[in-house]
Amino acid sequence: LRARLEFVVGAEVRDFVKDGGTYILKPSATNKGGGIGLCSSAEEVLEHLREEAHVREWVLQEYVHPVMLYRGRKFHLRLYVLCMDALRVFMHRRVLMLCAGEEYGGLGVGG
Repeated sequence: LRARLEFVVGAEVRDFVKDGGTYILKPSATNKGGGIGLCSSAEEVLEHLREEAHVREWVLQEYVHPVMLYRGRKFHLRLYVLCMDALRVFMHRRVLMLCAGEEYGGLGVGG
């Protein structure tokens, strides 16, 4: 089962990750930057997944450049949405904006 899972995940990662790009791999159940890896190839992503086999859920996203900043800090927005069916979607009026604790210093460790 483990070999089959690695084969399926490997195929998905290889389809998504393109050479020359930078990708962020992070555990989906953590915050404050814990466990984040920067990868530039599918093999780096897969190696990181193997090293952190105890983590079951991950987010893999392409690193967007140039980075959007708010007052010199990276940020992300969290929107809360409820989907009732294919035609009814409700979005909460308020949006949560979370900012980094330090100013952005460029791509790299802690960046």
